Amino acid sequence: MMAIWVVVVVFGMRSLMLYGSNAGADGLAPERWPESAECRRDANRMNLLMFLHPKCFCSRASLSELEKLQSHFNDQISVKIIFWIPDSVSEDWKQCALWKKVQGMVGVEGIQDSSGKLASRFGAKTSGQVVLYDQQGWLKFQGGVTAMRGEEGSNAGVEMIKTVIRKSDSRISSTPVFGCALGSGKPADI
Repeated sequence: MMAIWVVVVVFGMRSLMLYGSNAGADGLAPERWPESAECRRDANRMNLLMFLHPKCFCSRASLSELEKLQSHFNDQISVKIIFWIPDSVSEDWKQCALWKKVQGMVGVEGIQDSSGKLASRFGAKTSGQVVLYDQQGWLKFQGGVTAMRGEEGSNAGVEMIKTVIRKSDSRISSTPVFGCALGSGKPADI
């Protein structure tokens, strides 16, 4: 009997590890800020957009990593957090804990993206996807800011963004994004 429990636990842990390290679909952001985008680009600072699914459990970790990053570069980046909102959901669904948290963040604009129009315009496919554009509207980074699904801590995405902001690197950097698909049903409530 004990052997069966060991096998079940090992299998379960392996499944969780595989899921946690499985990146979402790669989005492809436009190289130039779309002038027809429903949000304005700040011509005086770099522009960072994070796309979140409000019901994805991974979104909290992505938002936490963004908060840490913003605390170091608040005067150098304009931050917009775009929440994908499907058609025909209740107001309670839209007013989730993450939305309320973003509303309380200083220097951050929260945008509810009805039907994912803005996410589509910027090529975002996975919750937690970040795009960073320079002051002239050129893409400098696209990807995620966590190393695994729902995991906070040191990761390549945050380090690449720091490098771009500090050095105004001319190359486009990218990392995998770990989160739920934007445009998919409703993951477990957070």
